[in-house]
Amino acid sequence: MAAQFDATGDLFFRVAASSVPQRVPFTMSCFVRADADVNTAEIIFMRYGDAAGGIRQGAYLDYVSSPAAIFASAQSSGSNEQLQTLTPGDGLWRHVAVRITQGSGQLNTQGFVGGVLLGANFASTDTPDTSESIACGSSGVGAPACSIAHWRIWEAALSDAEILAESQSLVPVRTANLWADYRFGNGALDVDSSGNSRSLTANGTPVFVADPTLTLIVPIAVHHLRQQGIA
Repeated sequence: MAAQFDATGDLFFRVAASSVPQRVPFTMSCFVRADADVNTAEIIFMRYGDAAGGIRQGAYLDYVSSPAAIFASAQSSGSNEQLQTLTPGDGLWRHVAVRITQGSGQLNTQGFVGGVLLGANFASTDTPDTSESIACGSSGVGAPACSIAHWRIWEAALSDAEILAESQSLVPVRTANLWADYRFGNGALDVDSSGNSRSLTANGTPVFVADPTLTLIVPIAVHHLRQQGIA
């Protein structure tokens, strides 16, 4: 199953430094579907941020831009990078991953769509504090109108090949350093399936929708063509 977020404030989260993964190295990924063009501000569909909801590293849908697009973010330093444009309501699932590694005096963030690196290194200079949180769902600005499936978090920097493999699988391919695996299963939207017992807290009323199927996940080749303005 997957979780659909269709009202302001719909999200799952964990708060406090002791309840979130270490941030360096760190990789998170999910399958996301833009269900409708709500023409509101940015909708954060997965983030590592502060307790107040600010994004430090993560990914979001920007419905205001024309066309709508997926961005990776290290927003505390003003760094955001467009990964791919999309058409809300097209019914297509996209695998999005964000990888954070330690640079020289900074954190480096890279964004992937469909297992393909589309966002080069961009820097963030902020550091974690005791109010850190992880969340997926609404940013609190407008109804999110998106669905999320198979949100996975690793305390490791997955290689390009590993992220590609994850983009083609509905279960974790790499289990080493898997911090949490949120499959949003029927009757247990907030349960961690990794065996680490790191369940989420729900806010609002996320609902069940059908799980992605491989035929609905945008093929990797299409990402390259769209990035070049061909498809």
